[in-house]
Amino acid sequence: MVNAVYDAVGVRIDELPVTPEKVLKALRARFAFWPANLIASALFAAINVPGWVALIELDTQTLALLLAQVFVFGVLLGFTVRTTGFVLAAMLLHLANNALQGLGFPA
Repeated sequence: MVNAVYDAVGVRIDELPVTPEKVLKALRARFAFWPANLIASALFAAINVPGWVALIELDTQTLALLLAQVFVFGVLLGFTVRTTGFVLAAMLLHLANNALQGLGFPA
């Protein structure tokens, strides 16, 4: 994945393990906040696809809807980090989202 990020946007991530925070930090070193946040959100959405495909059978329309929802959620998480200054705030939002879905609330 690190090479795919480099090939796509020209940003190299040298530290292991690769975390979302390190990806966003590397993107922010090269781009302004909004382009970096949009790229990170697209990666966040894309990284979920293999799990969805492995767990459930998806038609193209449902997959596109899921990608759009997760992309928008990623933008929200990135904006949360920017406004609060804490990655923990975004992590807690992500945890709450996943917990609600686990309880049967819609995405």
